[in-house]
Amino acid sequence: MSVIGKNITRVDALEKANGTASFCDDIYFRNMVYGRMVHSPHAHARIMNIDTSAARALPGVRAVLTAKDIPDNSNLGEEHGWMLADKEVCYIGDPVAVVAADSEAIAAEAVKLVKVDYEVLPGVFYLEDALREGAPLACPDTDSNLLMDLHSVRGDVEDDFAKADLIVSETFHFPHIFQGYLEPNSATATFINGELTVYCGSQAWHRLKKDIAKRCNLPLNKVILRPMTMGGAFGGKSEQITPIIAALLAMETHRPAKFTRTREEEFYDSHPSVEMIVKVTMAVDKEGHFLSRKTEYLGDVGAYGVAGTWVLGVASYRADTTYKFNSVEVSTKGVRLNRTPTAAYRGYGNPQAHFALESMIDILAEKLGMDPTELRLKNYIEPNSISIHGYHISSCGLPECMNRAKELINWDKMRGSSHRYGHGVGCASLVHAAGSRAGDPEFPGDSALLQCDMDGQLTVFTGEAEFGQGAKTVMAQVVAEEFGVDPKSVRVIMGDTQHTPFATGTHGSKLTTILANALLAACTEAKKEILDSIILITGSGRLTIEQGKILNYRGDVLMTLEEALHKVCLKRSGAPIIAMGEYRPAAVMLDTTGYGNLAPTYPFGVQAAEVEVDVETGRIHVKKIVSVHDSGTVFNRQMAEGEVYGGVTQAFGFTTMEQLAINNQGLLHGGTFLEYKMPTMLDIPELVADFVETCDPHGPYGAKSLGEPPIVSVLPAIANAVYHAIGLRLTDAPFTPQKVLKAIKEPKAKEGRSK
Repeated sequence: MSVIGKNITRVDALEKANGTASFCDDIYFRNMVYGRMVHSPHAHARIMNIDTSAARALPGVRAVLTAKDIPDNSNLGEEHGWMLADKEVCYIGDPVAVVAADSEAIAAEAVKLVKVDYEVLPGVFYLEDALREGAPLACPDTDSNLLMDLHSVRGDVEDDFAKADLIVSETFHFPHIFQGYLEPNSATATFINGELTVYCGSQAWHRLKKDIAKRCNLPLNKVILRPMTMGGAFGGKSEQITPIIAALLAMETHRPAKFTRTREEEFYDSHPSVEMIVKVTMAVDKEGHFLSRKTEYLGDVGAYGVAGTWVLGVASYRADTTYKFNSVEVSTKGVRLNRTPTAAYRGYGNPQAHFALESMIDILAEKLGMDPTELRLKNYIEPNSISIHGYHISSCGLPECMNRAKELINWDKMRGSSHRYGHGVGCASLVHAAGSRAGDPEFPGDSALLQCDMDGQLTVFTGEAEFGQGAKTVMAQVVAEEFGVDPKSVRVIMGDTQHTPFATGTHGSKLTTILANALLAACTEAKKEILDSIILITGSGRLTIEQGKILNYRGDVLMTLEEALHKVCLKRSGAPIIAMGEYRPAAVMLDTTGYGNLAPTYPFGVQAAEVEVDVETGRIHVKKIVSVHDSGTVFNRQMAEGEVYGGVTQAFGFTTMEQLAINNQGLLHGGTFLEYKMPTMLDIPELVADFVETCDPHGPYGAKSLGEPPIVSVLPAIANAVYHAIGLRLTDAPFTPQKVLKAIKEPKAKEGRSK
């Protein structure tokens, strides 16, 4: 291949490097109004009265909206909830009203003048309290804090436990994590002649278009979304209220309206990762074969569901696919708390599940007297098999990933008993899905349009999103490979709802596998139409397109692609060739127990960490993290390494320092990047990325996916390394010095080191 597999510079690199890229808050219109939001200061309270008169009377204020002013005030998520609260507020930061004014300063002043009378109600803030008898209800119009209750059994669990030689149990905790995108949510809207145009960022353009049309009571064809360059997302821009608020303000004032959230708002009223408590019990025989696994998940969906139950569903089933089990039992409960609703975070529940499973495997290995890598190798799932939950594994390079990771982390030497106390290595395996079918049961695939113009320009149109992951470059590489042109010459239009086909949204590590397959189909159709037309024009047969030229069967160059398109389009009265490609994966929707082939293919990997632990201070110094991935064919090594470094750094952050912590009144401890600690360049350890390139039959050119896998198993790899270093099993993330010191002093802290 001439382009796939090569280090192609990102097609959008220059505009981002030289500052010409337009981000969401860069949009400006004359006579624009600015929105600000009124948020609840209480975690749970009944709204007795909202008085907006003083705010409306402030000079420069153009609108004040409350729930009664919104045509459809329903929640964006699963059930219950609202856009703006009208009866009760259910978490600190719950939106109550929004103002629009001639300047940001006036809008900020107007927010202070909106008087809301509250009757404070008792709240429930911690997972362990949500289902206790007599616990306060977190949300009105419900009779329980239990929103999700799932139970699945595969195989004969009780029989496998009865014949097991070793049974081990442990409980793990994963906190709320903020996505940490640098650019706050921002949107600017215009409403002209009954047509609403919104300039913003999103991970799901056409779904957002439907959400805006519904809330604004407009026909779909009267709503247009114009994508701006996005400063990060990581799942946090999938379910969005910001563009809807901007749209409502533009319609109310009949002026351009901008609504940009403050950083504090992003922390208080974002949709962070799902906090989970995971209890795992595993049964194995004396030779180390996995027999059965029982897992109990308790997760926080927030005050009302947005996407938290979907995340819990992924956690419930995904990790088991790494290994062969005779049987499994899964019990999952999603509960409401008086906290901000939870939703997508990169990895979508998979890091939580792998933390528990991969830590347990090291616990088992020690009790069996086995090397943790050998125990994993003994139980890995194999290619051309079906997992315990029904996933069809068409390719799997886990053994190769493990062997390469061991080499890169210097495993055999580091695990030697002569190595010094406080210095250790650990590893963890992972699996993810390349394009989940769960996004939209009616349309699980994707489509792409390819336009071939008379001047030779090739343009891709897709409804999916580019938010920094390199999707535009990947799609340009596909077209460049098929037509033999320079990737930089290919235009890629993503997300603009006026010009792109419907797409369900960019999630689930789907673009390389799903969208690229659709684009390949469009390229095939376009090439056929071009060549069929040239055959009619020239009388030549058996033509091909190679290196941007039309060749006959002898390999003679008849003309360039540009010349061919000129001739073909002239015969069509100047009309371009437009080819549509569609791809529907051979996956099936999961049944009510979560069984089924979720995706067309599955990426795997192994991550390993080297740590030093200071037992006097509790500080974990992560020296090196190795991340080896089976992502099928790697399209672009340079971009792939960047994707791995980014994901690993995020995981390093929530392993060692990140947490959205609250007090017993639901108040967040800090709401800025000063208080919420994220890794800086000074904190990041040595990172090593490598790839095992299996060729998957369902992926384009044999590719799978890489967007989310790098974040999945860093946490258990570090936890296992810490145990190897000082004999301390950490089960409560993040592993802050305070927690480590406390655990060292507790009687249950184990002495010695794992071998």
